[in-house]
Amino acid sequence: MPYQKITGSLTDGTVTQIKDFAAQARVLLPFLQTLTADDRMGLYKMGPKRLAWVMECLQAANNHPEVLPTFFKTAEFQRRFELARALADLRAVFKSLHTDLDDTTMGAGSEAANDASSVMGYMDAAAKTQPGLKSVAESLHTYFARANEAAEAEPALGK
Repeated sequence: MPYQKITGSLTDGTVTQIKDFAAQARVLLPFLQTLTADDRMGLYKMGPKRLAWVMECLQAANNHPEVLPTFFKTAEFQRRFELARALADLRAVFKSLHTDLDDTTMGAGSEAANDASSVMGYMDAAAKTQPGLKSVAESLHTYFARANEAAEAEPALGK
């Protein structure tokens, strides 16, 4: 679908509500973890390709408990597997939302920057004939230069 100009807006109240929903999600997920890069490297990964293998192992554990050591807890294995599947489902939902938020933030930011560029051009043109606007135009160019320096130093909004 081709890019369409963004026409939405958010009130402070709506932003607060959305943040509250995110906080509620965190409350419902009290076991969320924050892993370091080293933690992530050291963990066994269960992506979509390994899912079938884990399911088969769980089925084998449930069907043949007699071959498992007494300390192995099949119920715990089952609980972890079901949690991983549910979290993967939620991750897909939130990843889609994150992608849409990221793309919309980029679009809205780009449109606002284009509008600002237009205003600066209008001020430059008007400063040639309107008294008192030269300092406004110069100030806009100073802010523009600072913004470019900052943009080069930091990642863009929406990335």
